[in-house]
Amino acid sequence: VMADEAVFSLADLSYVIYEEAADFVNIKLMKCGGITDALKIVKTAQVFRMPTMMGCMVETKLANTAALHVALAQPNFAYSDLDGFSSLKEPGVSGGLSFIKGLNYPPKEGGIGSTPLSSF
Repeated sequence: VMADEAVFSLADLSYVIYEEAADFVNIKLMKCGGITDALKIVKTAQVFRMPTMMGCMVETKLANTAALHVALAQPNFAYSDLDGFSSLKEPGVSGGLSFIKGLNYPPKEGGIGSTPLSSF
């Protein structure tokens, strides 16, 4: 069972762990307060041997790329679902992550690997 749309803070994760309500947790940067808070949640989940997934909502490609960077930097992320940008008419950036045959791939460029489009 995955806690999806249930963990937006460290307190939420603590409750899920205490109640043994889930085996996995889905973390979304936009719902948990950003990178710093996401790292607190994932590191706590790792202590309790609870695998995590990096998820998203309908977001820009830049947001999805940042989320993928966080997920790849933490060994506890077992899965990712970062295709929210594919629902947008314009990605807003050139470069960034790729979504190919259901898998996320990081950009090859340095840094975050994307550049804002002038039209965005």
